[in-house]
Amino acid sequence: IGFILTGGYHVLLMIFNQIGYPKLQTILIFLVFISNVIFNLIFIPFLGIYGAAIGTSLSFLVQMFFIKYFLKVKFDVIIK
Repeated sequence: IGFILTGGYHVLLMIFNQIGYPKLQTILIFLVFISNVIFNLIFIPFLGIYGAAIGTSLSFLVQMFFIKYFLKVKFDVIIK
């Protein structure tokens, strides 16, 4: 579900690396990784495998938020 909701943003995953900001790309991936771990620690004990799916879906939404945020702050690009 998270992949479906954020599918349009997956084309932008490597945008920071492609325009010469690999450090920003690394920060983005790290933030998504940390959010995935945190969400999984919260949801897996209660919901099992469904909790893992919910946690991963939420981390995809976090990824979408950070892509939009970094594009706006760093490059003044607004995606609606």
